[in-house]
Amino acid sequence: MISAIDLPQQAAPQAVLVRQRLLRKLQHGSANRVTVMHALAGCGKRTLAQHYLAACNTTAQWLTMQPAHRDFSTFHSALLAALREHVPGVEALAANDPEEAALALAGALREGPQQPLLLVLEDAHVLAGAAPVEAWLRSFALRLPGRLGLMLLCHTPPALPLAELSARRLLRVIGQQELRFTHDEVLALAAARGTPAQLPPTALLRRLQGWATGVSLALQPLPPDVLHTLLQPEWAGSPQAQAVPLAQAVLDALPHGLRDFLLRASTLPRFTPALLQQALGLPDADAHLSEAGQRALVPPPAAGELRLAAPLREGLQHALQRTQPALFCALHEQAADWFARHAQPDAAFTHLMSAGQAEAAWRTAESAAPACYRDGQHELLLGWPPALAPAHPAGPRLLFACAAALADRGENMAALAALDQAAPANAAADSKTLLLRARVLLGVGNAHAAIVLCQRVLESPKATAVHGRALALMGEARLAQGETRAALQLMREAAAHARQKGAARALDPALHTLQAVLLRLGQIDEASACLDELVALRRAHSPGSALARALCAWGRCRLLQGDYARARQALSEGMQVAARRRDHRAEAALLHCMGDLLRDLGQLHDAWQVYNRALELTPERDHSLRCHILMSTAVLRRWMGQLEDAAAIAREAQAQAEAHDLQVEAWLARALRWAAAGMRGQRAAAREQVLLAAEELHGLQAHSEAALAHVLCAGLALPTSQAEAAASLRDAAQALRGGGSPQPEKPE
Repeated sequence: MISAIDLPQQAAPQAVLVRQRLLRKLQHGSANRVTVMHALAGCGKRTLAQHYLAACNTTAQWLTMQPAHRDFSTFHSALLAALREHVPGVEALAANDPEEAALALAGALREGPQQPLLLVLEDAHVLAGAAPVEAWLRSFALRLPGRLGLMLLCHTPPALPLAELSARRLLRVIGQQELRFTHDEVLALAAARGTPAQLPPTALLRRLQGWATGVSLALQPLPPDVLHTLLQPEWAGSPQAQAVPLAQAVLDALPHGLRDFLLRASTLPRFTPALLQQALGLPDADAHLSEAGQRALVPPPAAGELRLAAPLREGLQHALQRTQPALFCALHEQAADWFARHAQPDAAFTHLMSAGQAEAAWRTAESAAPACYRDGQHELLLGWPPALAPAHPAGPRLLFACAAALADRGENMAALAALDQAAPANAAADSKTLLLRARVLLGVGNAHAAIVLCQRVLESPKATAVHGRALALMGEARLAQGETRAALQLMREAAAHARQKGAARALDPALHTLQAVLLRLGQIDEASACLDELVALRRAHSPGSALARALCAWGRCRLLQGDYARARQALSEGMQVAARRRDHRAEAALLHCMGDLLRDLGQLHDAWQVYNRALELTPERDHSLRCHILMSTAVLRRWMGQLEDAAAIAREAQAQAEAHDLQVEAWLARALRWAAAGMRGQRAAAREQVLLAAEELHGLQAHSEAALAHVLCAGLALPTSQAEAAASLRDAAQALRGGGSPQPEKPE
């Protein structure tokens, strides 16, 4: 897990050089809020960061990234837990979307601590390729409040908007070239060690190319003949190629007790004296670590943990595996057992694989997979099958959990492949497997096959516990086939089944989908009753962001009923909930509805301000919500007589919708664009374009949107032909017979 405590402000040990030239660069750029140090392992990033914190007396929160933190839920929860002493109540922030979460945390920090605070993410390269976490980092880096700094220590440059941060003078970067030890720094480090007369051969220093760990090891009190053996051709290559021979040379020169301790301690990538005692049974860890620290073999602690430099640990592990292979495996198995007993299956798995115990690692993964999926540790799950291969194939429970994780991401083809590995399609399968396969097949567009599998579950007398899920999933499949009435009946049955079982967890999604189908069919009153129940349910069980979203839907439904007073009440309550949770996506959706309400009531200037605020809060990736807000704004500007502005805004909405394959939004935005353009002239040509959009919307079964397009046609025809206007209104009424509410068309 992430470990995090405030760093103690302690002086650097004599054996470690304080690199003033780099400190000056960091202190000179103190106004830059984002600091990136990127270089290979062992280049001195951690030590430099510690010296900077000690020199500037800054409060820091130091977080060490590990593979488990590639899962956004794990990363975000641990981050908030670490920051709660600086910002009370911060752990209650929503984490529905990475960009929303970044905005919320930036806002909380802006209002929170008055003293400067530096957030240090060590080993940030571990997060590379974890898209949600990288999205959070990008958004957070651009919105850092003035008193907060962000420092990333990583092997490669992170996925940040470096060009934008640099242009805004928010960024400072220290790369591998700058981290190399200069000749003067080598001399200064030797003097600090008290061994200036025992410099290693110039050829060895040249081969090390200023690599910090290599230089530090080469300055250990080693016999000259040992140092010269390191110049043999077999050790030529990159500076990091010297790690194994240097570590072996240092080991050979150490006292036997310390040498044995470091070999065994290298089993763990990070440790404390207590952990070494408990997990590996190493006594006298404090004394050995103190001696190793004095010899500059163990750097000062960060976030309460000690760790060997990665190249040194690699060299020690290589030496232990080569000289004492049985002890190497036994230590890793011992560590795996300790981590397994302390509910850390990821660490247990890694140690078992290091010990060559693929069968035991397989059992660990099989046992932990369901809980890891429930906890949202999807990246961890998906990393286990390739780690097991080719030593051992992944097991069915692990593959099932991986398939579910991939389905949650929308990677349905990969999910289907994992399911086929876990249980071939023609094999006997339990109800949960059948439902997951049905969900995945629906995701790839095979609604018919999904329905067949759901029917198998419903016909099984042993699967009554999941009948509600099967009914709801079959309803979604019928909806995808355009069978709206059949979908409605199935959704009603799913909700009734959940009510009968008293299963709030199953009732919530059933009600959510049911109200959407009812609205689509224009059954507004029943949808409103459904939302009444959903809001009550979430008030009792999910009083955070989920409640805010339900109140938004409830307010929208009241608006469609023309009940403006109750719509305003629901939306106002929802905005209060969203603001407390700092859920910007929910707040943007609620503001959008409130803007529509104000617009329809004729409060046009107030609506204009509300729409602008909604756009500011909408996450960049929420293209659908952004399109809908832009379209509402285009209607407003047309009503305000700002026809050119209305056409431009509708054109922007159309472009975004087309870029992200939002067909209904694209055609409706096109209709709004031409409606505004037609009011400026060439009404006949504009009316043809709006009529084309209406026909396309009808083909997409977007009945309410098609009706609105026909009403826009009527408006364009009215000055010249009342008969054509009346015909368009009849077409609008006909479209609404397929479903939808007439309320959006009434103000037009």
